[in-house]
Amino acid sequence: PVAYGSYEALLADPQIDAVYIPLPNTLHDEWTRKAADAGKHILCEKPLTPTAPEAEALIAYCHGKGVKL
Repeated sequence: PVAYGSYEALLADPQIDAVYIPLPNTLHDEWTRKAADAGKHILCEKPLTPTAPEAEALIAYCHGKGVKL
């Protein structure tokens, strides 16, 4: 098992293919984007974002990064 001192350290690990984001709803967008930037596939708790337009933008962002959301 591996322990990480931060979310950033976890996202930097090339052995990690996907992440689960159980953070408070207000942090979903930020950390989903950070995970996508790191090339990680993402499983995020509901609600994905507070509004449908924000969710659509986040989905498009992940699609553009080539990761599954």
